[in-house]
Amino acid sequence: MSAPAPDESRGERVPLDEVMLAMDVVDTLRHQQELVARELDDERRTRELIERVQSIYDAQGIDVPPAVIADGVTALRENRFVYTPPRRSFEVRLAELYVDRGRQARRAALLTILAIAGWAAIALPARAERRRQLELTAQRIEAALQRRDGLGTRLERLRTGLARAREVSEAPAARQQLLDAEAALAAAGDAAAAALAGLEPRPDAQLVVAGDADSSRRLLGAEDSLDHGDAELDRATGLLAGVDALNDSERGLAAVAQRINELALTPAERAPLEPLRAAVRAHLDGGRGHRAAATLEELRDAVVAVDRSRAQRTELGARCERAWAALAALAAEPRAVGEAERRRAAVRAALDAGDAPRAALAVEQLEELLAELQLGYRLRIVSRPGQQSGIWRYDRSDRSKRNHYLIVEAVDAQGRVLALPITSEEDGSTRVVRQFGVRVPVAVYDSVRADKQDNGLIDRALIGEKRPGMREPQWDIDVLPGRITQW
Repeated sequence: MSAPAPDESRGERVPLDEVMLAMDVVDTLRHQQELVARELDDERRTRELIERVQSIYDAQGIDVPPAVIADGVTALRENRFVYTPPRRSFEVRLAELYVDRGRQARRAALLTILAIAGWAAIALPARAERRRQLELTAQRIEAALQRRDGLGTRLERLRTGLARAREVSEAPAARQQLLDAEAALAAAGDAAAAALAGLEPRPDAQLVVAGDADSSRRLLGAEDSLDHGDAELDRATGLLAGVDALNDSERGLAAVAQRINELALTPAERAPLEPLRAAVRAHLDGGRGHRAAATLEELRDAVVAVDRSRAQRTELGARCERAWAALAALAAEPRAVGEAERRRAAVRAALDAGDAPRAALAVEQLEELLAELQLGYRLRIVSRPGQQSGIWRYDRSDRSKRNHYLIVEAVDAQGRVLALPITSEEDGSTRVVRQFGVRVPVAVYDSVRADKQDNGLIDRALIGEKRPGMREPQWDIDVLPGRITQW
C-alpha cells in the first residue's frame, strides 16, 4: 500500500505521521468491510461509524483525532489507498523483466545446464557406441584377414598330406576316404578364393558401421566363405586321420599276427585272441580306421597278457619243481611227502588249465610246506624272571573245568628264538608269535610249577624237538591238543 500523494489542490503538505495514521484507519475499516458497506449509506451512519472506529482506537490506547478517522472514511470511499496495476504494455513487460533479471538469469542458466546434460546423455553414449562398433568391426576385418592366411596355410599342408597318404596307403578301404578328402580340399580351396575376393580391397570399417551395403556384403560374404572353408578343412583332416588310422592298423594287424605265430600259442591261448583279430579285420574292411585302431590296441594287450601268463606259468612250474626237489632231499616223513605230492599235483593241474592265479596259490602252499619241513628247532619252557611259565583258563564249554598251558618258545641250533605261525584254539585265528601256550594235563602243569617254585628256575625246560622233514615236534612230556597265542 503506497502513501497518499500530496494534496496539490490545496497546495499543502500533509505530515507523514498523519498520512500513516490515515492509512491505518483505512486498513481497520477495510477489515470491517461488511460494516462499512452497511454504514456508509447516509450521513448519520457515517458519524456512527466514525464514533465506533474512534472507540476501537481508544480501547487500544491510541490517540486518533476524529478528523483523521473522517479523512480515512473519505479515502476509503474514494479508493485513495487502493493500488491499481498499470496496463501490461511492452514497456511494462520490459520493466518487469529488468526487475526480475536475477531470477530469470538463474532459470536460464538452469535450463542451459539441463539442455547440455540432456545432450551429453544422448550424444556421448552414442559417440562411445559408434567408437566401439568401429573397433569391433576393425577387429572383425583383421580376424578375417588372419583367418584367410591361416586357411591357405592349412590347405597347402593338407594337400601335401593327401599326396603322402596316396603314396603309402595300404588299406583297400582307404581309397574312398582319399577321394572324399580330395573333394573336401577342393571345396576349401573355392572358399578360400571367395574369401580373398571379399577381402580385396580391404573393407573400410567406417563404411561397414555406417551401413554401406557393398562393404557389409563383402565382409559378411568373406566370413561365410571362411566358415565354410574351415568346415571343409576339418572334414578333410578327419578323413586323412582316418586314412592314417587304417594304414597304421593294417600294418599293426600284420605285426600282431606275426607275433602270434612266433609265440606258437596253444589253441587255449589263441581262443581269446581270435574274436579281437576278426573285429579289427571287420573295422578295416568297413573303413572304420579309428575303431580298428582301438580294437587293435585291445588285441595287442591281449597278446601281451597271454605272453606274460605263459612266462608266469613257466616260472611257477620251475618253482614247483625246485620245491619238490628240495622236499625229496629232506627225506621227509611219509605223511608230509603225501601232502607235498597233492600240492604238486594241484600246481600241475592249474598250469595245464592255464589258470595262473590258481597255480600261483598252489605253488605258495607247496613252498610253505617246504619251509615248514626244513625248519628244525627245540621247544623250551619260558623261565626268565618276570615272565609267566604257565597259565590256566576256564574251559569255554564247561566253566567247571580248567585248561592248563605251558608257555614255550622255539629255539634253533644257534639259540635264536623263532617266530612261528600258531593257530589259537580260543578264536581260531593264526598269528606269527615267538611265544605260545601248549595245553598239558594238570599233572604236568603242577610238576613244572613245583620245579619252578623250588629255586625260581625250571630245571627241565626243554620239553620237545622238531626235526627237519617232520611236520610236528616230538614231545618229551605229555601234551594235549590245543594252543593259545594270547594271555
